[in-house]
Amino acid sequence: MRSRREPRAGDGAGAGGRGSIAVGLAAHALVSLLLCAAMVAWLDPACIARLTAQPPSPLEPALLVANALPVVLASLLLLGLTRRPLLSIALPLLLLYVLYVANAVKLTQLDTPVLPADFLLLAHLGDGGELLAHCLPRRMQMALVVAFGAALLVALREPPWRRLRGPGRALVLAAAGVLGA
Repeated sequence: MRSRREPRAGDGAGAGGRGSIAVGLAAHALVSLLLCAAMVAWLDPACIARLTAQPPSPLEPALLVANALPVVLASLLLLGLTRRPLLSIALPLLLLYVLYVANAVKLTQLDTPVLPADFLLLAHLGDGGELLAHCLPRRMQMALVVAFGAALLVALREPPWRRLRGPGRALVLAAAGVLGA
């Protein structure tokens, strides 16, 4: 006679499975939103200008949420694709940080912000980005290499979130896709 497998805590099976997935996804989205909003407040030139003005003007939460929302959606999409919560928060935040660093370098060098057309330039760099490497200080290059290495290590070592399977995973992917469109 076959014995039925008992549900484990991380399976999502059992009485509280669906509710715990919803709570986990809400917590993931909230943590991602708060971390991203903090990064936007810390690195965005518009936020820095408001805080350093005399007298300082308060930051509008709607502005922070509007700037953080694309990263939160990317985080949810990545969570649905990989089922790795830490990686799905860390990678979009790392890419946002790289974007803000590139913006700061371009503002310093050329006195213009990063524009969407600048990403087309990356496709036409035949020298592998040697031109861009000259704009970044060596310390910043090493920090980026370490950060991407850490993200790769997290990607390889973090176990997938076992609760997020089947219909729950499809729902997360569909919600992130619909909200992002």
